[in-house]
Amino acid sequence: MAADLLRLQREGRTIGIKLRFDNFQTVTRDLTLEQPTADARAIRRAAGLCLKRVSLERRIRLLGVRVGSLSAPGAAPDASANRLPLFPDL
Repeated sequence: MAADLLRLQREGRTIGIKLRFDNFQTVTRDLTLEQPTADARAIRRAAGLCLKRVSLERRIRLLGVRVGSLSAPGAAPDASANRLPLFPDL
């Protein structure tokens, strides 16, 4: 995942996990970092923190990790860039 981010010249601030248990119940947990990253260690650490917030009493069928809130390295965060207009036709 980190190699893909580096290849695409992107960093992400939101790290998330998705777990599916043996009974097909699915849970997700996300963590938003202060600074965007493409570093594998930082992504793994954040995913581990997300995983600690889930009860692991059942067997796991699927575990996925994702990186969101992507931006170009060194780009200034622009919160308005991710917003859609509430009433676009007005």
